[in-house]
Amino acid sequence: MLCRGLPGQSALGPRPDQLRLQLPRRRRGLVRVARRDGPHLDLHGQDVTLQTDRLVLRPLEPGYAGPITDALQDWETVRWLSAVPWPYALEDARWFIEECAAGRIDSLAVTHEGQLIGVMGGGDEFGYWFARSAWGQGFATEAARAYLDSHFADPAAGPVLSGHYLDNARSRRVLDKLGFRETGPRPLHSRALGREFESMRMRLDRSDWEASVASRPQG
Repeated sequence: MLCRGLPGQSALGPRPDQLRLQLPRRRRGLVRVARRDGPHLDLHGQDVTLQTDRLVLRPLEPGYAGPITDALQDWETVRWLSAVPWPYALEDARWFIEECAAGRIDSLAVTHEGQLIGVMGGGDEFGYWFARSAWGQGFATEAARAYLDSHFADPAAGPVLSGHYLDNARSRRVLDKLGFRETGPRPLHSRALGREFESMRMRLDRSDWEASVASRPQG
């Protein structure tokens, strides 16, 4: 999953360079390419743009490569992301944007006042990340509600899968607000650290999404 970072040490440990760990560099993106044999989010293939009170979710474009690189050169963000390489380079961002443009990765840029502050994606699992400067302002919940509302607007849309590393309490709180329920633990590989850590798998059914919509603050 794409999750926001939490400051401080955790089971995910220090940076790879602090461990003198040499990881092979591979050209892979921020989220896995979607499988077609299960629940699937696919919003941006038709140039979907979603707007909330403060945010715009829109297709990724080449000009976002710099802001993405800047955000993902922060270890406190990358440490909670399963598929992001470390260190993160401009070529990684360019590759990721190209994959999105080609429809092989389903993700949208999250922008605030015209500036990219994060990325939100679907595919086989829903996830996101936000630059550290955007933490603590409710952006993740606001963007995710718009993203999931668009998904469930299709009467045929199926459930949404997601998850989080067990120590990532902030991302867990966001998923709880959105109506996700636990389906069980599973090991999840961290590309940045080169090993598996325990995570919690979660699922959002239509009935739980409807209940979460009904419970949102009014006005």
